[in-house]
Amino acid sequence: MIEGLNAMISGLALYIPAGVRKRLDVLAGERGQAFVEYALLLTVVAIAVALLAEWGNFVNAITDALKKIENVISNPSPKAS
Repeated sequence: MIEGLNAMISGLALYIPAGVRKRLDVLAGERGQAFVEYALLLTVVAIAVALLAEWGNFVNAITDALKKIENVISNPSPKAS
């Protein structure tokens, strides 16, 4: 019985009347596409700005790591016997 009820609810959820479908078609046109394109462009710009803001920290972290490696290679610690 529950399976039949679930199937009926799913069928009703998927049913879209013709009038509603016609109104949704107007919204799904180029105007909606332009909004999505602007949202994607804004997202890319925001990510680029965030990366540029953190670029100095990234470069400093890489530089520090390379200096530590250089120090270990230049001044190896004596082996314990």
